Amino acid sequence: MKTKLIASVIFVVATVSFHAEAQKFYATLGGGYAFSAPGNIMLVNYNYTGPFGWSNKEENIYGTYGKGLTTNASVGYMLADFIGIEIGCSFIKTEQYEYQTNDFRNISFMYLTVMNSKITRIFSAVKITGGKRIKPYVKCGFVYGIGTEVTIDDVTSP
Repeated sequence: MKTKLIASVIFVVATVSFHAEAQKFYATLGGGYAFSAPGNIMLVNYNYTGPFGWSNKEENIYGTYGKGLTTNASVGYMLADFIGIEIGCSFIKTEQYEYQTNDFRNISFMYLTVMNSKITRIFSAVKITGGKRIKPYVKCGFVYGIGTEVTIDDVTSP
């Protein structure tokens, strides 16, 4: 199910993304899905099974706040055929992570924490491109994160 959803999102984003260029000004609108780097431990699930936590099970939860659905928009101006300047904004809504632990004093008491974030970034860049029909390009610049919001919801249940 999750694989079908990711494939559908990639298809829609690939067909919706566009690039319009008029004379020397241009605008871009796009999006995609950012995958996490492997090996990042976000949280640890603790499960105590014996009295006073004498026996416990730990499970790592892997991920990153850079994983999720991204969108971006930018405008630029080509100074010459192969060099230009650009400014834009991007937004990412990260994947949700959950971890749970129980109280070692009462193993039936469960704590559940849900974490996710929304990140807005503005950027400026120099764009260097080449070619006539196929135009590979490189962007070098600065990114500034604004409006980073991390949401943590704690739920307890007896």
